Amino acid sequence: MSRLLALLLIALSSPALAQDCPYVPGKSLCGLPLDAGRARFEALLGEPDGELRMGPGRTGLLFGHNFLLVMGNDRVEQVHSWSRSNLDFLDQVRNGRQDNPLHLTLGDFNPWSRSRQQVGLALQSQPPVAADEFSELRVFDGAQFYIEYASVSGDPRELGEWSRFQVEQIRLTLKP
Repeated sequence: MSRLLALLLIALSSPALAQDCPYVPGKSLCGLPLDAGRARFEALLGEPDGELRMGPGRTGLLFGHNFLLVMGNDRVEQVHSWSRSNLDFLDQVRNGRQDNPLHLTLGDFNPWSRSRQQVGLALQSQPPVAADEFSELRVFDGAQFYIEYASVSGDPRELGEWSRFQVEQIRLTLKP
């Protein structure tokens, strides 16, 4: 019985693996204040599955195969989230959390597995600043929210069939 209690205490004290990391414009990321440092993100998300040096004072923290926090001077500068991993170097990352992917969301709105049309309707209060057939850029409280779409059918000639396009990648760039 004491072993079970000890295991339960260890499990409760370890960081929980989140399934979503909500961005609340101007307020928070993953439930933490926008100025939270690396230690607070690691306490929440667990130890990164990989770390990438991205230049002087910049480090990419990879969580699983679908989520990258870019830290500059101990603050989040960018967040990259994608639906599936097609990057070769990710195969070299130890284990990863493929079975429990972490995805960036916009507050309570989860754009993943939604059509481009559904995303556009949900975000209509913030019209795109720039857009083309496969992407759009929206600005929320100074932060840039870039969404890239891919054709569900795999046929890129089906332009204009917005219901057949789904979110492939999201990049959030926070103001300095």
